[in-house]
Amino acid sequence: MTSENPGSDVDELISQVQQLPPEERKQFLSRLNEEPRPPLAGWASNPLKTKATLRHLVENGECSREELADFLGSLDELGDVTSMNFGLAGRKSNDLFLVEKGSSKADDILSLSPVGLEVAEMFDSDLTGLSPAEKALYRGLHMYGHYVAFLGELERHKRSDGHEDGILKSDLVDAIEPYYGNEADAFVGYCGTLCERLQLIERTRDGNQMRYKLTLPKEWNTTG
Repeated sequence: MTSENPGSDVDELISQVQQLPPEERKQFLSRLNEEPRPPLAGWASNPLKTKATLRHLVENGECSREELADFLGSLDELGDVTSMNFGLAGRKSNDLFLVEKGSSKADDILSLSPVGLEVAEMFDSDLTGLSPAEKALYRGLHMYGHYVAFLGELERHKRSDGHEDGILKSDLVDAIEPYYGNEADAFVGYCGTLCERLQLIERTRDGNQMRYKLTLPKEWNTTG
């Protein structure tokens, strides 16, 4: 039940904080003053799918997962969408999306968190692609460890003995396997798809394998 006098709730909270032991009170106040960390998008190797979802929720407020699948599937640029996950939001809320569980995954209700709404409004309503500025924004929204390790290994390989032609996928998997074990191959494939769409790498066929080549903007090269 909501208090008729919100001020009394604040007074009660202040009283509870004052009763904490000094060290716990210090930790509590320190956490209140922490600067919020930048938000992260859920796993999604197709940035356009994320953009379309954000814009759809800006315009509609909320929708079921099944309704979102129908909307995404109606976009020519995305094609048929059958997954009830989309790599955007699992059955738990994340930084951008709030998830209200339904009787099945298809019935889950999705909406935007406050920071998700803020991020969504940075994307325009053109759902045929991402602008250069939107690609730069999405790069930052995906700053997970495996994404950074993937780009870092490509950079290391490029700088060792001047490997300008890139690295074979199998060699790249071997290089990050010590860190990610049997998930290394999946990470390389996933990051390769994402980073190619964000114009950070190029992938070309080399025999029966793919060759990965770093193509970071020249402005990022600050070490030589």
